[in-house]
Amino acid sequence: MITEALVLYIILRVVAPKKAARLLEWLRRFARRRN
Repeated sequence: MITEALVLYIILRVVAPKKAARLLEWLRRFARRRN
C-alpha cells in the first residue's frame, strides 16, 4: 500500500507536480476514510 503510493507520487511528481499535489490531497482524504 505504501509502496504503491510512493510510486504514484514519484511518477506524478516527475510528470506533473501540480497534479501530484492534488493526488496527495485525495490520498489523505482516502486514508482518513479508511482509518
